Amino acid sequence: MVDFLKKMQEDNIYIACQHGANDTDIAFILNDFFNPFLEGKAKTTIPASDSDFPIKLNTIYDMLSNMHKKMLGWDKEFEQRLIKKLISI
Repeated sequence: MVDFLKKMQEDNIYIACQHGANDTDIAFILNDFFNPFLEGKAKTTIPASDSDFPIKLNTIYDMLSNMHKKMLGWDKEFEQRLIKKLISI
């Protein structure tokens, strides 16, 4: 996921779902939540039908090491805003 987010930070990226498995939705949600360079630009919403998604996002957050966060350009301010977003979903 860190490699994916770093790629998303590089430039405009085209994403498409080849198999109709909603993978593009998941990719956009991950990018919106965990990419600090999208602050204020995120437009993806979590479908109400996926009640486990908040748990999944919190699990991903818990699995990211400080090294990963540094690689992605997180600062304390972004992390505080992210934690608030994770709590509110």
